Amino acid sequence: MSCSGGEASLIADLALSHDVEFPPLESAQKAAVKATLSDLVTVTNPIDYHTFIWNDVPRMKATYAAMMDGPQDTTILIADFPREDRTDPANWQCIEDAVTAAVGETGARAILATSLPENLTEERAERLISRGIAPLMGLEDALAAIAAGADVSAARRNTRSEPVLAPSSVRAEARTLDEAEAKRLLATYGLRVPESAVVGTSVEAAALAEKWDRPVVLKGQGFAHKTEAGAVRLNLRGAKEVESAAREMPGARGFLVEEMIADTVAELIVGVVRDPAFGFALTVGAGGVLTELLEDSVTVLIPAARDDVRAEIQRLRIHKLMTGFRGRPEANLDAVLDAIEGVQRFVIDHADRLEELDINPLIATPREAVVADALIRM
Repeated sequence: MSCSGGEASLIADLALSHDVEFPPLESAQKAAVKATLSDLVTVTNPIDYHTFIWNDVPRMKATYAAMMDGPQDTTILIADFPREDRTDPANWQCIEDAVTAAVGETGARAILATSLPENLTEERAERLISRGIAPLMGLEDALAAIAAGADVSAARRNTRSEPVLAPSSVRAEARTLDEAEAKRLLATYGLRVPESAVVGTSVEAAALAEKWDRPVVLKGQGFAHKTEAGAVRLNLRGAKEVESAAREMPGARGFLVEEMIADTVAELIVGVVRDPAFGFALTVGAGGVLTELLEDSVTVLIPAARDDVRAEIQRLRIHKLMTGFRGRPEANLDAVLDAIEGVQRFVIDHADRLEELDINPLIATPREAVVADALIRM
C-alpha cells in the first residue's frame, strides 16, 4: 500500500528481482477495500490509495485493515517521514496511528517500509516494533528481508525425520568405475538403464547392432570425456553405420553398444559429491551438453525428502520444459524422483566408500527416466 503511484510501481518492479509475489486481490477483499476509498482510486496490488483520505485516521485505518484482511503472508505499507528537526511531524502521525489500529483490529502481519533508509527515525521504528509492526528501511532491503524471512519460515516447517549423512574421512585411493559397471550398480537400486553390451571390436559392435535390429548408441571406451573426443554416436541403424562409426573412434579400448532412448523431453544431471564439512550433497539441474552453459541447478543434502526434491526441481528453469512447454510432451516427474530416490539409497549404502557419483544425462521422457551415462568413484 502506498499513497503514491510512483512508489507502488517502484516496489512492483523491484519485486521482479526478489523471490516475492504480489498476488491479485481476492474479489471479496477487493470489494472491501473499494468501499473505503474514492471512486477515483483503482484497487490493485500494489495499491496507490491516494491522499484523499489523508489525516482521516478512521478512514485510513479502514483502508489498511481491508487490505490486510486477506490471504497474503504480510502487508507492506510504504511511508516516508520527513526530518523532524526541520518539519512538524504531526501531519505524518496519521500513518502510524492508522496502521497500528489496523494491525490491532485484524491481527495481521504488517511491515512499514520506507523508500530510503534515512526516512524513518530510530524512535519511530522502536515504537512500531513495540506495536508488532516491522520497520524496514529501503525498498530493496525490505524485499530482500521478506524473501529471507520466507526461506527461514519454510525451513522451520521442514519435517525432516532423518539427519543428514555425517561426513567421514576416506583415506584409500578412489577408483573410477567404467560406465557399464556404474550402470549395473545403479540398476540394482531400481534405476532404469538402457539395454547394453560391451564389445571389444568394431566388427563385434556391428554384429550386435545387426542382431538387435533397432537404433543404437555407440560409445568408445577409455575416454575421460567421450563427447569432446567424438566417442559418442547416436541413433545409428544397422551394422554398416555402427562399424563405420566405431572405426572413426581411434584409441577406443572397446565399445559400449546400447539402446537409443526415444521421446526425450529433457536431459538432467544428477550428481553427488562427498563434502568434508556437510556430508553428501545432491545436485540436480539441466544436463547433457547444456550443463555448463545454462548453470541451472539446485543442491540439497542427503537424505532429502521426496517433496523437498520435487520443490527444488520446480525452481529450475528447465522445469518449464518438463511441463509440456509450447505443446511438447510432459516429462514424467515422478519417474525422475524415483531415480533420485534410488541414487540416495545407493549413496546411503555406500557412504563409507563413495567419493563421487554423476549421472549426465538422466533422460526424462513422458514415461520414464533413463540413466544415459554415469560415473562413479569409490
